[in-house]
Amino acid sequence: MYINRRQLLTLASLGTVAYGSVRAQTLSARDRLSFPPGSIIRTLREDLPPSNLLGGATLFHEHLSARFSPTSTRFRDDVDMMIEETRAAARSGIACIVDAGHPDIMRSLGALTRITKESGMPIVASGGFYVQRTYPPDIAARSVEEIANDLVHEALAQRLGAFGEIGQEAGHMTPDEQKVFKAIAQAHLRTGLPIYT
Repeated sequence: MYINRRQLLTLASLGTVAYGSVRAQTLSARDRLSFPPGSIIRTLREDLPPSNLLGGATLFHEHLSARFSPTSTRFRDDVDMMIEETRAAARSGIACIVDAGHPDIMRSLGALTRITKESGMPIVASGGFYVQRTYPPDIAARSVEEIANDLVHEALAQRLGAFGEIGQEAGHMTPDEQKVFKAIAQAHLRTGLPIYT
């Protein structure tokens, strides 16, 4: 039997509701979790305290606007449809979406901004570089520090909330991938943004 993502999320939400009703007799999630003072979730629209997202799940590795080829036409190009899908996710109990796209896989920050604004869903936009085959041609000629400086600038200018998805080609890490991983680490130390691979 095939089920689509929305059906899966609905089933997962039902399981969560059933579990939650049993668990409700004990401590709520807000009572069980603590966050360091000043912790925030940086979304495209605003900085949120983590406790604001405890009412639902976070989808942590989505691609709401990315394209992996300039010639591909993807459903993600239909921003109106993505807004409706995001609203449906919210109705299914999703509290936040972390988008794993960035410029080297043709993420559209404009599309993400429109999706979050019109759907009301908090969206965390990510920065960085994916894998060697998606890197811009100038990566090879740039230093770790130059790449890190650009990543920090981009993160601050575009309200990015994470660095990811950062990957490597199968089998081994290329010298440029090593350079990018080091630059991401430096940018993380300078911004405090989390990294995911």
